Amino acid sequence: MIDADISHTIARLAKLAIILVVLFGAAHRFRFNYTAPTIIIIALCGTGAIVGDFDGDGLNTPGEIQHDTSIFASDSDSDGISDGYEVSTLHTDPANGDTDSDKISDFDEVNKYKTNPLSENSDGDLYGDYQEIFESGTDPNARTVSKLIVKTSSVNGDIFINGEFQGNGQISIELKPGTYKVQYGNANNYHSPEPQLVILKFGQQMNIVGDYESYSPSKLAVSSAVSDMSGVSPAVYSYYVNNKKKFFQVTIANNGESSAENVILSTRIEGGNWVSSSISEISPNKVSKIGVTPSIPEDVFEKVGKESTKNLYLKLEYSSSGTKQPVVESTVPLKVYGKNALPLADTSKLASADVGISSKSFYSYYIDPHDSNVRNIAASATMGTDDDLDKAKLIFDALGQYGVCYVSDPNDPLGTGIDYIQTPTETLSLKGGDCDDLAVLYASALESVGMDTALIHIPGHVFVGFKADGNWNLIETTMIKTPESTDGYEISFFDQAMSSGYDKYTENTNSALIVMTEQAWEQGITS
Repeated sequence: MIDADISHTIARLAKLAIILVVLFGAAHRFRFNYTAPTIIIIALCGTGAIVGDFDGDGLNTPGEIQHDTSIFASDSDSDGISDGYEVSTLHTDPANGDTDSDKISDFDEVNKYKTNPLSENSDGDLYGDYQEIFESGTDPNARTVSKLIVKTSSVNGDIFINGEFQGNGQISIELKPGTYKVQYGNANNYHSPEPQLVILKFGQQMNIVGDYESYSPSKLAVSSAVSDMSGVSPAVYSYYVNNKKKFFQVTIANNGESSAENVILSTRIEGGNWVSSSISEISPNKVSKIGVTPSIPEDVFEKVGKESTKNLYLKLEYSSSGTKQPVVESTVPLKVYGKNALPLADTSKLASADVGISSKSFYSYYIDPHDSNVRNIAASATMGTDDDLDKAKLIFDALGQYGVCYVSDPNDPLGTGIDYIQTPTETLSLKGGDCDDLAVLYASALESVGMDTALIHIPGHVFVGFKADGNWNLIETTMIKTPESTDGYEISFFDQAMSSGYDKYTENTNSALIVMTEQAWEQGITS
């Protein structure tokens, strides 16, 4: 019998032979780069024959094979550090002398520079270990920072670096050395800071500020105060006031860089009270128009034939960015007609703009049934009479008996530039007037006793129509005069005046214009 130990040895050798054959075949088939000794060692390991550390580097054979190191050399990558120490302690690659590929050997990183051999940037700043050691001369284990700090004043503006948004109000950013363009966003009511070109050096901390400059406050000024009328006359002014129309268009310019807010325009004519109008806002470098009609007391309109120039005062109050600004004041000269003046060019212009009225409608302004002197005469003359036609005759005669008669207008004939119309009291006081004065007086008296009237306008002349007992009658009021006395009887000219009125109307039917007094008043032509 064969000894048992010899049998066991033969079996192990047979097993090894089989493994060698298999390994050589696999190496050839798969092109492994194992040398024959290595394959033999693997085989021995596989049989349990060899598991030791041939080169004494602290890394056994399987470990060497795993890390692709030599089993016969303790420092496979020749970096001065044993394979076992690299694997177990440094965790570096024992087959690569520069594990982190930063051009510094693992040995120098560990022993000379005390840097991390597993990272090319040991301190985690923007600069690699090689750059810091060999180019910049800085400590690779202490962060070297190039920092740009940007803040904005006095608003939190947007900040851009090289066109990229970085933040709002204030930023702190680490950058590599170089040239950078800092820009700023827009902010309402502020000028944005100019872009800044900065050169950031290695390891430098740079602080810059972007100052936002606020826009200049709004600055209002009155550019013009314009009216379509040649001046202010009583009849025309009443039309504007009663129809809530604006007599002036005031143009206000904002010459500042900010919006003007809560704008209040106040106007006052010399001798009158302040009147205010408002708008919410006027944008920078814009103009706005505000329509105004100043308050004009009656006593501002002077006596017949008088014209004057009054001051129109304008006052602007406003705020800019919530702050009240200084009051702006200006003065515009204003032509004021006398109380009896009727500028025909102005009335014609209004009539062309408003189809509901005619230039002749403005004569009705002077018809005043509330004139106390007229009321006294009319009431006394018609006392006890209910018949309208009788009332018209009695008033006609009463005015004649009072001494009223036709007198040619001493100022300007009807139909030219300016007509001057007396008030009923003035005609009574003067005991005379031209055709429009007498027509106004007579119509005022009839209206004072509740009778409807109209002014009949024909070229160069005006007379009266009145309604009696449901019928309209025409009467030539220039024929008002004192009744004649014959044999103790007074002869009235009333019938002749009515006949003359009809004749004049008939002769001028195509050109006659009838202005109903009540209608003119309803259109705002009334005191």
